[in-house]
Amino acid sequence: MIWYKAWLETRSRLAWSFFVLGSMVFLHLASAPQFIAKAALDPDRGRFEAFVQSLTSAAPHSQALYTAEWQIGFLLISTVIAPTMGLLMAGSGINTQTFYGMRQGVHPSMIFTLSLPVRRGQWLLTRGGLGAIQTAILALLLVCIPPALTPGSGYSWKLSLVAWPFLTLGTMVFYWFSVFVATFLDELWQGLVSLTIIGALGGIAISGFGGGIGWIKFLIGGSYLLSGSIPWGGILLSLVLSGIFFYASVAVIERREF
Repeated sequence: MIWYKAWLETRSRLAWSFFVLGSMVFLHLASAPQFIAKAALDPDRGRFEAFVQSLTSAAPHSQALYTAEWQIGFLLISTVIAPTMGLLMAGSGINTQTFYGMRQGVHPSMIFTLSLPVRRGQWLLTRGGLGAIQTAILALLLVCIPPALTPGSGYSWKLSLVAWPFLTLGTMVFYWFSVFVATFLDELWQGLVSLTIIGALGGIAISGFGGGIGWIKFLIGGSYLLSGSIPWGGILLSLVLSGIFFYASVAVIERREF
């Protein structure tokens, strides 16, 4: 029963996430020929070209290299898209409302949820677990749809499949943080706080401050592609942070008066 109720509360969010995902993939594929054509006219793009060459076996100044650049560029954008979809799927934990019904205060869905003969921690695990599974599937589709829709175009399945588990692990940190924030904030503020955190961390990563570039490399599987070594430190950190946010969410939910 609680799995079905969790599905009812996440299906509208999942539909909106599919819309966002489809829009981003469409724009990416539609603009790829133009980028590749311009890249061929301006083959010297400095550090980014060198970075892409270090991740792939593409020959310098080749169409395969330009295609890999566009694909890796999309993977870099995915490091923001995936956490944003995770924020959307997180909802507001035990306070979950439909995506289009976000508002402040107590609502009938929450009252019904609290009346169910299940522990609050069990409900949060069920609702959060389903949202986490859906978020992982969305991340997989995000990175794998482009090569699936364009066979023979030069898109690399290796880049996508290597990026997916690391992107999912990183996204889970933002997902469970969003669930945690939602245990003591209204859904509107939960979304604003989570988006602010994602934006701030994205800006830090782009600037390279405090090892931000290393975090981006982890999310797209750069460490594995460069050296073949598994970044156990990043994996462990992601799992620990996700676990902390989950247990903190349970602790708040089980003690809070609604």
